[in-house]
Amino acid sequence: MTFGQVLTLLTVLAAITLFGWGATIAYQIAWDNQFFAWLASFNGKLRESDRTFVAWVTVFMAFGASLALVLAQQSVTGLVREARTRSPPRDIP
Repeated sequence: MTFGQVLTLLTVLAAITLFGWGATIAYQIAWDNQFFAWLASFNGKLRESDRTFVAWVTVFMAFGASLALVLAQQSVTGLVREARTRSPPRDIP
């Protein structure tokens, strides 16, 4: 495997992990009463619609972060590939 392939594999695994963490946090927000217990004590009772909204925002943020990570890695890999394949500068008389 080349360095670019290893980097791509590690980036995809990191993106999947990041999205999984976001989905887990969203599940905790939407269906676990303990997650927002501290917030409910300050702000009164947190409505179900508020919890659902925050959960969806968390999922989309995790997806966006995962996508940004993969796109950044692809950009870096493309720049490295371009630098390797570009011909060296020539001296023009």
